[in-house]
Amino acid sequence: MTGCALAFLSRLLCLMPGRLADGFGSALGLLAHSLDRKHRERARSNLRMVFPDWSDDKVRRVARKVFAHFGKTGARFLRAPALSREQVLASVRCEGMDLIHEALGEGKGAILVTAHIGNWERMAHYFSLNGIPLSVIARDANDQVSNQVVNRTRRSQGFEVYSRTTAARRVLRDLQQNRCVGILPDQNAQEAFVPFFGKPAGTVLGPATFHLHTNAPILATFCIESHDGSYDVVVSRLDLPERTGNREADAAAIMARINEAIEQAVREHPEQWLWLHDRWRSARQEGLL
Repeated sequence: MTGCALAFLSRLLCLMPGRLADGFGSALGLLAHSLDRKHRERARSNLRMVFPDWSDDKVRRVARKVFAHFGKTGARFLRAPALSREQVLASVRCEGMDLIHEALGEGKGAILVTAHIGNWERMAHYFSLNGIPLSVIARDANDQVSNQVVNRTRRSQGFEVYSRTTAARRVLRDLQQNRCVGILPDQNAQEAFVPFFGKPAGTVLGPATFHLHTNAPILATFCIESHDGSYDVVVSRLDLPERTGNREADAAAIMARINEAIEQAVREHPEQWLWLHDRWRSARQEGLL
């Protein structure tokens, strides 16, 4: 979708009542499921690999739900400027907010790791409204106008956005200033290969590297949609492996622990994770699968 189309869609969704916008977004997701064979088959292939005991019917049903979920979640993100502070706060229940404040009490900042599951954008908005000083690392959109639309929407929700390609120095500065930094490390990379669902997956080392540089605590934060359309945010502080002194091995071990936390959330809510992303591409290219 071009940036101009995205901007028009955002304005259109902001004019709609919430339920209509949700239905519209879900319908767009299901349309994508029907038309986008490449990502439909990728989602099914990933699900079959990870859940070999599932029937083909269940794989197809869950893949379809994934597309509908992300259609609705995308619509909710683009409609966020139309929501009041009270509406955002009322849409989320949070367990473990005190752990973030405790981490910040140590004065080293906090690394909040999450994943493309549920509605991570709503979680960031909720944290910001609750006074959590937050910056997030995000991948740039495919074109400049789309990038401007997405990042303008994010910044209107009260948090900073850093491009993945230029984030490192800013992240270290923010942690030194005792801020939180949100990172989504659940997409394919080539920095290290660590287990994810029992299979080697190309994984970024960023969260582990920042932790090793700063000793900032790492917290897992997931925002899961409930049956009534509201959200449950769960925050937990990760117990990290002891350091060995081998920086490369320590970083990989930390990321394995992070992948473990993400995997647990995905197993509990598989219909809300981004299965249509080619998470194991680098592992296949390296002959590891």
